[in-house]
Amino acid sequence: MNIKRKSIVIILGLTLLTTFSLPSYASAEDSTTNSPIDAETILNDDTNESIYTPKEQSEADKEEAKAKPTEEVNSGAQAKTNARLFSSLQGLSSANQYIINQKYTNPVIEQQIKNFDRFVYKDGYGKPRGFVVHETANDNSTITGEINYMTNNWRNAFVHTFVDSSRIIQIHPTEYAVWGAGSKANPYFIQSELVREKTKEKFYKSINNDAYYVAYNLKQYGLKPVNAHNTGVGTVWSHDAVTRFLGGTTHGDPVSYFAKWGYTFNEFFDLVNYKYNELTVPALKTYYANSAISLRTTADWSSSILINIPEGEKVTIDENSVTQDGFYKVNYGGKTGWMKIGYFSKNPVLQTYYSASEINLRSSPSWNSSIKGTLPTNAKVVINNSTNTDGFYKVNYNGMVGWMKLSYFATKPTLEDVYAMSDVNLRKEASWDSAIAFTIKEGDKGVLNNTTGKNGFYQVTVNGKVGWMKKEYFANKPVLETLYASSELNLRSKPDWDSSVSATLPVNTQVKLNNTTLTNGFYQVTANGKVGWMKRNYFSTTSVLETLYAEDAVNLRQSPTWDSPVVVNIPKGARVSLNNTTLTNDFYQITYNGKTGWMKRGYFVK
Repeated sequence: MNIKRKSIVIILGLTLLTTFSLPSYASAEDSTTNSPIDAETILNDDTNESIYTPKEQSEADKEEAKAKPTEEVNSGAQAKTNARLFSSLQGLSSANQYIINQKYTNPVIEQQIKNFDRFVYKDGYGKPRGFVVHETANDNSTITGEINYMTNNWRNAFVHTFVDSSRIIQIHPTEYAVWGAGSKANPYFIQSELVREKTKEKFYKSINNDAYYVAYNLKQYGLKPVNAHNTGVGTVWSHDAVTRFLGGTTHGDPVSYFAKWGYTFNEFFDLVNYKYNELTVPALKTYYANSAISLRTTADWSSSILINIPEGEKVTIDENSVTQDGFYKVNYGGKTGWMKIGYFSKNPVLQTYYSASEINLRSSPSWNSSIKGTLPTNAKVVINNSTNTDGFYKVNYNGMVGWMKLSYFATKPTLEDVYAMSDVNLRKEASWDSAIAFTIKEGDKGVLNNTTGKNGFYQVTVNGKVGWMKKEYFANKPVLETLYASSELNLRSKPDWDSSVSATLPVNTQVKLNNTTLTNGFYQVTANGKVGWMKRNYFSTTSVLETLYAEDAVNLRQSPTWDSPVVVNIPKGARVSLNNTTLTNDFYQITYNGKTGWMKRGYFVK
């Protein structure tokens, strides 16, 4: 099997530990989906295999799909005994010991996700029951060539990932199933293709990478390593085992390819088992860059720069990935590199503040340093909370960067535009008992000083006059909104359809609607000095009636169709009023000399 769209590379990884232990078969208490699956269960399942069958199959493919298992799996307790037997690590082979001694680096897992069909496993999204290992059966292919081929032919077959001696490239999310090993196996397994190598050293490197990738996924999905190659029971299957115990395919890989290099699938499983016991799942945590910082391609200051992270940007750090030199894996913008954790903070470092008064920023964190610039009262600035130096913080104001103590700033604007929710008397002092300074009308705009809070009152300035009032009498957005009646409309005396009519508004009457008065779906509306209640959807934000002129003589129709009778003939150049809310069948309601009819807008000009 073998199937390019531009792809995004994301780097994943697991940290190697020095611990080692033998695996144990899943206990009776383990959940069903985390225990090794057996061929008997799969063959007796009622899975809808059409979902897991490729869309496009040749006649030969269809015949292969009918293949029956060639071996029977032991059932019940004997199956579990066999699985336990073949999952026990009796000692590493010389080949595996060589691979381990070479201390090959596990490659990052590159994500080149393609736009293939997505369908979940039999047990649901993100619930595989194991892993099927394939090899490409092509002595002359490359990992990129295999991926390109599969990308072009995925409707016939596709797997999750390709592996060679230097790379692991995932092309399909492992949370979804694939079409790689026949309709019996596809509902249950993650699947990878091992690319053939031409030297034994590269073969060993590719085996190391493949074993790592299998172990990585077992760990990620809470599955324990159990060898199914000899028993048809387990979490790690060869394609050959699928053929023998499940059917639906006739492939025998990777057995013969392994044999070419004097290697066996049981040895491969032992290496998977070893890798599994070395791995710990990444502890991915959110951090923020204390300042602009460059991620490195490897855990070394001398390595090349992978990507630059701006100050304050959010990143993901694997807290389990620390190296001996103190570097951690850091993911930013879909790329993963290395950097020391001290350059990041767990909490957001950039925060918006407002100057409480006119302030002189300093050029360095000291009162004795020169003045960098002056901030006006209420200036909006960004402060880096990670830069505390002798009580001073780095402050950015419109690109000018200086230093100042945090106490000179507030988290809310010092001066805030407010709008009176109703007529209100401002006081001369911060007390209800003080004299009235002046009265402002509903909707009037004022400026409230947030630093003047006293007894719950704040200083408010309106048209140059200063008074005191509590915040709850004001809104942060304009209270009164100018609207237009979409049609002739009866205002109600109360916010209720059953209340009496307080006023009748002709179409297009301009009103003031108070956005703070919502009650039972109604708003308080004022029109020509009259106050009533009505729902907002009966009004338009723009003038309903538009003055236009007939481009040529035209007949208004009684209804919005060409077949309806003529109401009136409008001469060329005559002024009419068009109601923009009445669009019906591409016609508008138009009034001329007191007569109303329908016509399309295109017959009129401004």
